[in-house]
Amino acid sequence: MTDMCDKEIDDFLLTFAEAMAIHAFGDNLATVRVEQFPPMAYVVLISNLDDEIQFDYLDYFIRVGDIFGEKIKLDLIDVLLKYMSKNGHV
Repeated sequence: MTDMCDKEIDDFLLTFAEAMAIHAFGDNLATVRVEQFPPMAYVVLISNLDDEIQFDYLDYFIRVGDIFGEKIKLDLIDVLLKYMSKNGHV
């Protein structure tokens, strides 16, 4: 039972991180990998396939409105809801 819960948490975190990365990097995003502890994503970009870079998707979600404005934050929430809905999380 615990394994199923851990799998669901991992899937949810990956989906959340993927949605943030899609918003942050757009078409330049190649892959996303998530570590649960500490919660951090690592992305590979098409522009540099040789390097995996750290992406703090939780900080991005929290600060996007302050950095880019309220409209961009609403766009991010829209992307998040669509992506999570498509993956069965909402």
